[in-house]
Amino acid sequence: MQKRFIFGALAVAVLLTPVVLTIGAFVLIPLSLVVFPVLLVFGVAALPALLVSAISGAEPGAQEPTRPASRPRSPSDAIAYSR
Repeated sequence: MQKRFIFGALAVAVLLTPVVLTIGAFVLIPLSLVVFPVLLVFGVAALPALLVSAISGAEPGAQEPTRPASRPRSPSDAIAYSR
């Protein structure tokens, strides 16, 4: 009984393999036709920013540190600034 079950499970797996691969191909091929060009466009668009950051020595996405204002702009800022 156990041998028949194992044989049946293997037969089903072997018979379903082409079906699964075909469905996968129908999904993955169109997906790759859309995704790869989009990634290429974004990669090319990111090159200038990466080159500028490499030349300046800054990390990509890093911002310059902000300095505190020389004088308070509002009463609440004056209270916080005096502490």
